[in-house]
Amino acid sequence: MFLLLLCFAVFRKVGINIGGADSVMYEQNFIHALTFRSRFDESDVGFGFFMKIIRYFTDSVFIFRVICYSLIAGAYVLFIKYLCPKGVSSIPFLILIWPYIKSFNTMRNSMAIAVFLLGIILLYKEKKLWGVVLILLSAFVHRMSIIYVPIIPFIYLFRTKINKLSGKQLIICCIIVATIGCILARLLQSYIISNSLLDSDSTADSHYIQKTVGGGILDSWPMLFPHLLLLIGMGIFSNRLPKVGLVKYIKVLVTYDMMILPPALLLGMWRASEYLYISSVIMWSILIPIICQLVDKPAKYMVRIIFTISFIFLLYIRFSHEWEECKIMPYLFYWT
Repeated sequence: MFLLLLCFAVFRKVGINIGGADSVMYEQNFIHALTFRSRFDESDVGFGFFMKIIRYFTDSVFIFRVICYSLIAGAYVLFIKYLCPKGVSSIPFLILIWPYIKSFNTMRNSMAIAVFLLGIILLYKEKKLWGVVLILLSAFVHRMSIIYVPIIPFIYLFRTKINKLSGKQLIICCIIVATIGCILARLLQSYIISNSLLDSDSTADSHYIQKTVGGGILDSWPMLFPHLLLLIGMGIFSNRLPKVGLVKYIKVLVTYDMMILPPALLLGMWRASEYLYISSVIMWSILIPIICQLVDKPAKYMVRIIFTISFIFLLYIRFSHEWEECKIMPYLFYWT
């Protein structure tokens, strides 16, 4: 899986409106990393430092791409290896390709997510210091990661409590916390805009926050709807979830994602849904066999078919809404 994902990314053609809208910018920043100043000298300095280290040894954008996507693909594979239970359904993994393909455009954000995921793995393996270091480091690769840094205390303070909640209590708790988060996000949004805090920022943060002004959280329903369905599924089948540490850990990750995503979207953090995307995929893969156990054998096949069609349709919606804007299709090989 690692080799397939890696080759798929590094052997694509990159150019104007080909291979990702921002991919040319990243490669140009890499080529001139040692000679010209860039925005990464002031913002997301971790990514800038990473580029400079690689550029010191080589000027090959191909090698740069290999190193970057080795990190991204490696994080995906390791997360599945260590945090996905055995015997789950493979159907939800159909949609796992979406955030990876989207990384063709948002490579830096995807690298931050990769560092974040590696930190989450280390926390699960009780290597707390290195786990905390990597999660904090992800915020220096992409500043958006800051909204997921609080997952560190969340895991240790609420891990036991969340797994003791009934399904109904879990749903109510997520809705209440997300609602409070949205109120705070609106206040923060107004404060930032009224005081012009980001107007001189070299990033596009001001633009993204301005786009959410006047809109409601339901404007982001394509991102929130799958999470809402998953929350309902977790609530209904909460008592049937395997009582093992791995599943409990995934449940905590998904719960945090449910709570933080709505306010994150109100602040214009559109890519926040990708940070724990793979955790949601794993939770769906746990729920599907549970649902299949409740029906007789002929109906099991129908359930699997329905879920397969649903995830393919979800993947189609994601592609149809974003592939043109992100310039990730059509896919052309490196040497064409």
